[in-house]
Amino acid sequence: MKAEVVCPSPGIYDFKAADAYVTFAKENKMFIIGHTLIGYSQTPLWFFTNDKGAANSPEEQK
Repeated sequence: MKAEVVCPSPGIYDFKAADAYVTFAKENKMFIIGHTLIGYSQTPLWFFTNDKGAANSPEEQK
């Protein structure tokens, strides 16, 4: 459930792996633990840059 998998590029979302994880856990009565979407080492660089390729300002990051 990391950003690089769930949202590999701007506006593209893929929850198939996360949905399969949750489905498997529910079917097997397992405890589900998720992960923060935005971390540091596995977050795509485009998360932190604007459309000009410069670092986002605090306002742009929201």
